[in-house]
Amino acid sequence: MTAEVVKPSQIPFADESIETIWRRITNEIAVRIGSEAFRVWFEPLLPLRLEIEDEKIVVAIPSEFHKEWVISNFSEAIRESIELVLGVGFQIQYEITHSIRKVVSKPVVTQEVLQLREPPKRELPAISMKIMKECTFDTYIADEGSRIARSAALAVANSPGGSKFNPLLIHGGVGLGKTHLLHAIAGLALELHPHCVPILTTSEQFTADFIRAVQHDKKLDFADQYANATILLVDDVQFLIGREQTQRQFFHTFNSLINAGKQIVMTSDRPPRELDGLDERLRSRFSQGLVVEVLPPAYETRIAILRVWAEKEGLSLPKDVEEFLATHITSNVRNLRGAIVRLLAISDFTKGELTVATARRAVHDLLERKQSKVSIERIIEIVCKDYNIHPDLLADKTRRQPIAEARMVVMAIACELTGLSLNSIGAKLGGRDHTTIMHARDTIRQRCENDLDFKNKIESYRRQAEQGLAI
Repeated sequence: MTAEVVKPSQIPFADESIETIWRRITNEIAVRIGSEAFRVWFEPLLPLRLEIEDEKIVVAIPSEFHKEWVISNFSEAIRESIELVLGVGFQIQYEITHSIRKVVSKPVVTQEVLQLREPPKRELPAISMKIMKECTFDTYIADEGSRIARSAALAVANSPGGSKFNPLLIHGGVGLGKTHLLHAIAGLALELHPHCVPILTTSEQFTADFIRAVQHDKKLDFADQYANATILLVDDVQFLIGREQTQRQFFHTFNSLINAGKQIVMTSDRPPRELDGLDERLRSRFSQGLVVEVLPPAYETRIAILRVWAEKEGLSLPKDVEEFLATHITSNVRNLRGAIVRLLAISDFTKGELTVATARRAVHDLLERKQSKVSIERIIEIVCKDYNIHPDLLADKTRRQPIAEARMVVMAIACELTGLSLNSIGAKLGGRDHTTIMHARDTIRQRCENDLDFKNKIESYRRQAEQGLAI
């Protein structure tokens, strides 16, 4: 039987516009991945054309990183949605178009809505901190450990005082993005609600302002300033501990705003029940809304964070440098960003290629350390396996290749990773003295500078030895 040839005019969607087809596809995608992920990763995409004969839809995407993330995380949802709308066999093709990011990042605003708005936007109250514009929901990369906190923060920004999360308390360790979320809430709330009055402060600044008000007999003015807030965002409320008068004033401010239907968002380094020394009434109030924890990001999320900030700064970050930073800066997102800033400066000043060795020197104080060190036995095992020699041969007096080279490699890596003295390293390798170890270290370092393949091999040994450890 001869297969029927289907002409373009006979295809059900042939008369539909590319925008309509893409809208139908993305509606299906949103159902599968959820509104938050859809807003961040699919709203910036624009349909370009439908190539029926080649069975593909071509879509503009803002960056290579954006493309990699979408492919890695949403391929199945995309495939199912395209097949449902266009049929089996159709695929998606991405074209990187950097200019679309700014075009699609702004919400569509009708003329009627524009007429209702009162430009310009109101300035923040004098007692509020400035909003950090780079701290937005788009630049906050969430995973399983932070997704609930981000979603709750977004809900609060969309409907200050009108969400179920009032108060909202976000707690977690240092540098995990709690302050980022506070600034993101304030920025988005101000954008969506022109009459909104966010007051962004810290518990220490609240205390300082209160002390100043007491000194100048202006407690009533102080209370009035905070009473005008639509959203009160307070960073690090744990620092209220031990400040009894400030706690009493904060309690009154808290009750006044909540009773008036205003929104309160706070951050802390621990949950309310662990805030020993804080007035029991405050601990009770803090727990009456949503208390959510932010956890350190997973490895893949740390890679994504590095790529977002590197792309934002126009920094080309080699893959091995990404992996090095993500492996050794695990519990502090702020330090990941700090690492990007330092590497950007080095790149600008030296105009040279960024390497793992360069990164190690630049961010050594940001790298997380544990009590455990890489053992020299582990290094010997990795190197000897690759060189296909028995570990005992490294202690021999022989200078035959590849034994001598493998021995020097072990010495050089051990100098960096084990914390052992030069004499201790020599003792593990047949009783060599410290000058031999120094010579091996310098020789390997020099060869890495001149031989890219050899350098990559050494970095591979380092990564294997450090796997599961922080240096």
